[in-house]
Amino acid sequence: MPDEQGGLASLGAAVPIALRRSLALLSMLAGGWLIYMSATTATSSRLVVLAAGYLAGGALLLYASRWGVLTRWTLGAAAVAGPAGTAASLLVREQGSVEAFSYTLRLGYPLHAAHRTAPGESVAVARAALSDVPWRPDWGYAAADALFWAYCGLVLAVLVTVAVRAARSRA
Repeated sequence: MPDEQGGLASLGAAVPIALRRSLALLSMLAGGWLIYMSATTATSSRLVVLAAGYLAGGALLLYASRWGVLTRWTLGAAAVAGPAGTAASLLVREQGSVEAFSYTLRLGYPLHAAHRTAPGESVAVARAALSDVPWRPDWGYAAADALFWAYCGLVLAVLVTVAVRAARSRA
């Protein structure tokens, strides 16, 4: 019986490691793909920022445990920073014409997590009609933003952890 419990305990410890490594590799692949796409096509600078966040966060998930800086505190900071950063990024507004007779207002950074669009005979009419249109969330972009902001929180927490350890070692 102890062998079975030991096997189950090691399996329980291996699952989070496998999930962390899988998320890290998928994030780095997504970041690399976004960098490739931004180099080959005309894309927004927001996608380059998103790609850099995914690459940095994925690299930290892969290698921070080897450096001893991936702790509960840093992971907790990432878990708090994801929703908080996404909510704060909804204060960033972008507006403009989508087509010749449509006007849109978008919220979020680096991706647009919510938007509302109103058609009209002219941009002025569409802009006036925009107040009656409800907000439409884009859950995929919101999830991508949450992951980006979680990685930003992780990077910041790791930097603070490294700085504190360096200060303690000098003292």
